[in-house]
This record gives sequence, structure tokens and C-alpha cells, in this order.
Amino acid sequence: MVRFTFRSLLSVAAVMVTMAVAAGTADARFLSVVCFPNQNAQVDPIVSPGVKPSAHLHTFYSARNVTENSTVQSLEAGGTSCTRGAFAGARNMTAAEVAGSTAGMWIPTMYLNGVEVKNSGLYMADYWSTSGLPSGVTISNYPEGLAVVAGDAHSTGPPPKHVVYWNCGGDNTAQYPSLNVPRNDCPATKTLQAHITLPECWDGNGLTTNDVTYGPVANEGFQQAPTFGKCPAAFPIQLPHVQMILHTGLSGNVSGLSFSSGPAYTLHGDYWQTWKQSTLLAAENWLRTGKLP
Repeated sequence: MVRFTFRSLLSVAAVMVTMAVAAGTADARFLSVVCFPNQNAQVDPIVSPGVKPSAHLHTFYSARNVTENSTVQSLEAGGTSCTRGAFAGARNMTAAEVAGSTAGMWIPTMYLNGVEVKNSGLYMADYWSTSGLPSGVTISNYPEGLAVVAGDAHSTGPPPKHVVYWNCGGDNTAQYPSLNVPRNDCPATKTLQAHITLPECWDGNGLTTNDVTYGPVANEGFQQAPTFGKCPAAFPIQLPHVQMILHTGLSGNVSGLSFSSGPAYTLHGDYWQTWKQSTLLAAENWLRTGKLP
């Protein structure tokens, strides 16, 4: 899972300069960008840079034209399949802000009863918030170029819910509590979603999945998103709470759901922080201060 594309220590240190004000769940702020699938390809420039084919087929969201040789610079310059976004409770994103949302996001290709899932309700939300973080914590900017994997393609059973959980939409958890396996009872008006939560504690030194971890889990998220305690000493930098939320467009019995990596419990998300920096920094400033760009 390691990608050796470290920036200089000076560059990484510069990312850490801007520290957030205290943020707690009670005054949490949210933003999200809606991104549609733009290609299937058997490449994975995070886990297997320079290799084609990679271990399994992937479906790509947001950053376009991802190849086995992609770089931070090529993804930031390559456009996006995101179409809209919002600073929740404040305003919609402008076209320019959406265009700057060029993060690399991919998951193993999804199938239902052996047939690839392709429907009008299939999309990914790149979701950022200060929710779920310990009270009184300060947050840092998400470092440009950080490449992480959440979930495990080689898992032999359902993951912990603070990593991947399934529900019928975040507003419906009282009726449809979150599970660590796909729900088989989502109605057509509240279709199945998978929430892949990225590690939110950074060591401040590197840009691979080995340089981040989850804080101690305060709540696994049976009827809500997971919440975390203070970051451990070896990973002291608190990042925003970021999720890849897969809207499957599926309802009813999905017992035949699988992925190119294997059973449903092998779902994992690759996330490469390649938002254009002007867009990213403005969005993070809004999370911290509530001041809109």
C-alpha cells in the first residue's frame, strides 16, 4: 500500500503551518462534492505504481484519466468527474470550486449477482467534516499528496464499522441502523450507501498510508458516524474527518453484492489528496472558521 512519492520535508512542514481552531461535534461543519464514475481500469497508482495490470479492476471517481503512472501534478491538472458540491447549510459550491475537486478516488468495481452495477444512482460523495473528532481538538490541513487506503482487499470478514459501514442514508439511521455488512432492506427511496472512513491522524512526516492511523474509537457508529478520541502520540496531527460515501443506487436484497476484490467485506477505498490547492485550502478554512471563500 506504500507509494514512495514523498515531498521534501520543507514542503510537508509548510502544510502543517496552518493549524485549526478548536472544533467539536456540537459546532461541526460539513462540505461534500458529488462525483460520478469516469472509468474502469486495472491500475492502482497508490498500491501498485507503474504496474499494469494491478491486482483487480477499479472504478474511478473524481480525478480523470488515472493511470498506473499518475502523479499528484497530473491528477490536479487532469480534470474531474465531480459535478456539484456544497458547504452544508451555507451555499452551493461554484463551478470553479467543483472543478478544483480533483482528488483521486477509486474502489474495486462493484457487482450484483455477477453483473457490474451501473445505474443512475451510482456516485461517490467526497465528504469532509469536523464531526466525530474529539472535543477541543485542533485540526491541520490535509497534506497535498497524501495517499491512503481505507479497508482491506484481503479481509476475511467484515471490517470494523469505524472503517467501513453500510446504511440506507445518514438521515435514516434510526430506522435503518448502520451495519458493517450491506443492508438487505433499503427501500427504493433510501438506497444503500457504503461509508469508507479515512484515517484522521497523521505522523507529520510522510505521505503514505503507513503515515496515518485512526484515533481511539469512541463510538463505532451503530446509528451514526464513528467518533474518535485524541490522536496517539506517534500520529499527533489531527486531520479533518473525511469519508468516501458510495451511493450504490441499490435497494432491497443485495445478498449477491460483491467487488472485483472479492466478497462485499473486501470493499476498500483508495484516496489520493490531489485537490487543487487553492480549492482545498479555501474549503478547509471554511471547516475551521465558518468563513466562506
